[in-house]
Amino acid sequence: MFCIDNNSAEFEPDAGGLAKLEMKALENVETRDYSEFETSKVAQIKVYPNPAADILNLDFPEETPTSAEIRNLQGQLVNNVQLAHGVNNISVADLDNGLYLVSAVVNGQRIVKKFTKIE
Repeated sequence: MFCIDNNSAEFEPDAGGLAKLEMKALENVETRDYSEFETSKVAQIKVYPNPAADILNLDFPEETPTSAEIRNLQGQLVNNVQLAHGVNNISVADLDNGLYLVSAVVNGQRIVKKFTKIE
């Protein structure tokens, strides 16, 4: 038996192996109005060009963090860069070819993007 929710659906194969889905009505469902809650913006980061050969641009359209980290897929820190307002040009010329993760904390949220380094 497969139960999606104790009050909503059950899945039972019959003796011939065929599936039967039985839907049950939900009772005592509570609804809430969330209109009074403020929705938070998810911080954005633009990373381009991707793939990158020499220069990687980091663009924070809203608030600029003070620094960003570039890590390889083994989690090793390969570069920690200080950022300025607007588009930041980061040299990736010394990195080996491969996949990397760039991360920064914006408004308390860690944003992580991947990029590929090529020759």
